[in-house]
Amino acid sequence: MVGLVKMYMNASLRPLNSLRTRLGLQPIRDFLGDWRSRVPSIDLWPEWFCPKKADWSEKSMRTGFISYDGPAATAQSIEAPGLEKYLEERPVVFAMGSGMLQDFEQQVELFSKSCELAGQKGLMVSGAIRGKGQLIVSEHFRVIEWAPFGELFRRASLIVTHLGIGTVARALASGTPMIVAPLAYDQFDNGGLIKGLGAGECMPLSRMTPRKLSALLLRVKASPGVQENCGMLQERMRFNDGLASACAVLERGLQIR
Repeated sequence: MVGLVKMYMNASLRPLNSLRTRLGLQPIRDFLGDWRSRVPSIDLWPEWFCPKKADWSEKSMRTGFISYDGPAATAQSIEAPGLEKYLEERPVVFAMGSGMLQDFEQQVELFSKSCELAGQKGLMVSGAIRGKGQLIVSEHFRVIEWAPFGELFRRASLIVTHLGIGTVARALASGTPMIVAPLAYDQFDNGGLIKGLGAGECMPLSRMTPRKLSALLLRVKASPGVQENCGMLQERMRFNDGLASACAVLERGLQIR
């Protein structure tokens, strides 16, 4: 497995080294080997979210989350017929990432049935309906093509998400409880971290059924401890400025060289 990862990562070295050459930096020959030894790394999350581990590079630095909701002109806009009124009921928001287009119909069935069993409104964000804007599945469940997470999450009662690192940042900043449904990569770690912080629960998508998910929806929503923890983490996020911190680290590194 490690060999496959190394082969995949090393295949990306040519464009990376081209950029490093233009910046006057030495080329990297072994991505993972150099990363673990002499090359500094920037971790785009705060120390309180995931502290440094013993097997990480000594030169790793945690700078905070970076978030981006799109061009400024649309950054605070959620537009679809009837959606504003629907959001007033604070639905459960389902955000499973841009890479999950192939299982769209199965996810809609799972999530809509879960909401129906739990007596909750649901709103799913998916690029699978690209060009349609909005799909009204039933009275209690809708799908929209896109919305800025910063605005959408704060109007949700609960977030069900695969939890890539960008979604982590927006969800924590919203103060809204989460159910993490990890699929791959860092998402399983992120789910464990969210559960450890008391901001929600974690259940892999492969284990979800409408009955299991509906029960979990109600349990997390009814937990005063989760609500309180989310509020405290939201307060911490007010002091997060990962972009400025990461840029400062990069600038210092280039000056040193």
